[in-house]
Amino acid sequence: MVKTNRRMRIAPFLGAMFCFFLTFMTLGQQIVGWGNNSGGLTTFISFLPMCFLYMGFTIQDQQDRIQVLEASLAARDEKPTE
Repeated sequence: MVKTNRRMRIAPFLGAMFCFFLTFMTLGQQIVGWGNNSGGLTTFISFLPMCFLYMGFTIQDQQDRIQVLEASLAARDEKPTE
């Protein structure tokens, strides 16, 4: 139960954390001079689709949860009260 709650709290921010790390890594290569200086922009552009992928997974998961909640609410409303 605790793992599920923790995952639900962290999941919406995974895409943003990945984008922040990617940007920090690219800026570090270009400004500070870490590692090979020639591949900073290439690295950024290569890994940028992962930001969108993480955000897509998060949005899809939230949509699935909303559909489940709406289905359970509709089932509860259709049920005759006794």
